[in-house]
Amino acid sequence: MASLTETVMDNLITAVLVLDQELMVTYANPAAEQLFCLSERRLREHPLTELVQHCSVDLELVKATLDSGQSLTDSDVTLVVDGNQRKVELSASH
Repeated sequence: MASLTETVMDNLITAVLVLDQELMVTYANPAAEQLFCLSERRLREHPLTELVQHCSVDLELVKATLDSGQSLTDSDVTLVVDGNQRKVELSASH
């Protein structure tokens, strides 16, 4: 049975990815599946760095920020996924 948190995240229209310390996807909600055009199972097979061709935020800097226990929010991030440019908000916390 899914937890209340998973149930809520599964029903958001906002794409949600949960990443581990190596930026590997550990959870993706249905909106994230649509954003990346991949099933959650397929998303779980890759680190975020392999899922995007370009990110306007240095993902290694995001990783270093999280490793230091800090959090990060940027409301004007550009991702290129499958050749398509997408504007997203990035929020990351440890």
